Amino acid sequence: MKPIQLLVVSVLVLFMFSCHQEENRKQPYAVVTGKILGKTEGTVTISDKMWRYEKELEVDSLGQFTDTIQVSGIYGIRDGKNTFSVYLENGDVLELNYKLDNFDASIEFSGNTAHINQYIQDKATLGVRLRGEGPSIYKLEEEAYLRKINAIEDAFIGLLDSSKVSDTFRGLEKKNIGYTTMMYLKRYPRYHAHYAKKPDFKVSENWFDPTTDMDMGRVDDYYFSAMYRRLLEDHYNEEVNTMMEKDSTQDYALAGLEVLGLVKNDTIRNALIYNKARYEITYTGDLKTYYDTYANLVTDSLYLAKITQSYTELEKVSAGKPSPKFVDYENFKGGKTSLDDLKGRYVYIDVWATWCGPCIREIPALKKLETDYHAKNIEFVSISVDVAKSHGKWRDMVADKDLKGVQLFAPNAFESDFVKNYKIMGIPRFILIDTEGNIINSNAPRPSSAEIRDVFDGLEM
Repeated sequence: MKPIQLLVVSVLVLFMFSCHQEENRKQPYAVVTGKILGKTEGTVTISDKMWRYEKELEVDSLGQFTDTIQVSGIYGIRDGKNTFSVYLENGDVLELNYKLDNFDASIEFSGNTAHINQYIQDKATLGVRLRGEGPSIYKLEEEAYLRKINAIEDAFIGLLDSSKVSDTFRGLEKKNIGYTTMMYLKRYPRYHAHYAKKPDFKVSENWFDPTTDMDMGRVDDYYFSAMYRRLLEDHYNEEVNTMMEKDSTQDYALAGLEVLGLVKNDTIRNALIYNKARYEITYTGDLKTYYDTYANLVTDSLYLAKITQSYTELEKVSAGKPSPKFVDYENFKGGKTSLDDLKGRYVYIDVWATWCGPCIREIPALKKLETDYHAKNIEFVSISVDVAKSHGKWRDMVADKDLKGVQLFAPNAFESDFVKNYKIMGIPRFILIDTEGNIINSNAPRPSSAEIRDVFDGLEM
């Protein structure tokens, strides 16, 4: 063979080898595509578990959506009816298909991580079957409870061992299963006392706190394992409660920031503080102090920017500002009601839902408050944020419990403008508005608190 021919062959071989290498080199991103039978419009939301990434994806007329993810890991997907987790890995194209109204029986995956994602769904189904309905597992007596959680752990390990998943995922998931068992052990004393209605319940002497010797600084586990994150959150919440027992005059939300500010690992500290703040900044009684404290503790620029945005929005609904309005909400007694219809009267608003236990527990105190102030210039308004399919349940509960005041149904649950403008992320939530439609308190005291009567008595009504 002539030299020039040897050179051409060599170049061709090198080119082919380089192309082969390029094909097998993982791309620095993952692609997820889906098709939802029965959904021809609207959006799907995809988010990571560290609250760093969230995106709404448009669903086309065929029920299809797609997204590109830059960081491998577990992500949550919400389509308005189903919520589930998927594992995405750089270099992979994950395809998923399912029926909107029959997710569990119809979900199918394809792609390099298909086996991992099938395992995640199978595990979720298995967990529901083994745990039983609702909180029933926490009603079990101690020995039966231990047998149950050991059986759950064995079943999860068996499922994992029989699944074709990567070694990396297998290692992380085995630890996640272990953390699940630890979480069950950690929560049993408190949860059994509550659900078994035994306020004085104490576990046996040989019971142990699984977090006593747990490494609180495992960043990989914090990213991967929801159970590890919950264990840390429970542990630090207990520290906050202990602090409050010593000095109940402290602001609970600020005490939480103080405790989390001492966490040693930067990544975990920032994430824990942000996760707590994204809810509690909407409840704090001292918005500016809370924000300033948060800003001094957080070193992650994204988490700082997110809470700064919340702070700016919450300032708009602070005392003295015009209240956001609800317009033409369905009234239980018939017709539509808007906030402007109530101008000239003080308005005490209860944002609630039929599924909310704490909301239901406030009903007797709310009814008593309404009776005691019936002759005063104040309107009691309850706004349900139940989803549309629970509309009948709402009407039944209003009738069965003989709820008084103005009973309204928000048109889009938590996505209703009034709810979003107040940045309501948890219920019950009480709001007090003056006769001109201006905010007195966007986090007014609950009906069951002694403080609310002092507030009412201080108004000229």
